[in-house]
Amino acid sequence: MSGGLDFIIEIVNKDDFKIYNDNIFKDSLGVLKTTTHGEHAMLTFSHNFRLKSKEGHYVSTLQRGSYITSPDTGMPLFSYGTFQDITAYKNNTTIIHSIDVHMPGNGGAGNRNLLTNYYFPNSEDRELSKREKEILCWIAEGLSIKQAADKLHITESTVTNHRRNIMRKTNTKNIAQLIAYAVRHGII
Repeated sequence: MSGGLDFIIEIVNKDDFKIYNDNIFKDSLGVLKTTTHGEHAMLTFSHNFRLKSKEGHYVSTLQRGSYITSPDTGMPLFSYGTFQDITAYKNNTTIIHSIDVHMPGNGGAGNRNLLTNYYFPNSEDRELSKREKEILCWIAEGLSIKQAADKLHITESTVTNHRRNIMRKTNTKNIAQLIAYAVRHGII
């Protein structure tokens, strides 16, 4: 950390750093603004990114941490967390950002996810494939997973996997949001 921000910019993949600045930090601030100062200590912020190793190649890392926030503004004063090399578990460039709230007691039963978003540094990774667009059109027509699978002569699990990937690529949480996204972006 002695190198400061210049050192961080040098070792973090530039595309991942841009996604952090443009999306992840903004999303995190949005959650901090909508929760009380007392709840901030129960929030865990997680995201992965590529970090340049001493050998000069990128490794996938997971950062999990929390913020110490101002009691007056609720905005971050300081952040702390851990980094872990997850290269053995993750070999693509997709960045997953999640925010979880951890409620004390009940053996973790009160823990819940507040936000999960997927970001794709490579633009081709976020584009919907031809098959995903077909499935999206059938979903928009109101077909069930089974009906879409029958129309496309594929299994229901394949349709389910495509739908899950479509929702990740569009950062939508349900079918209504997905259809609205598709209409806004001229997909359907």
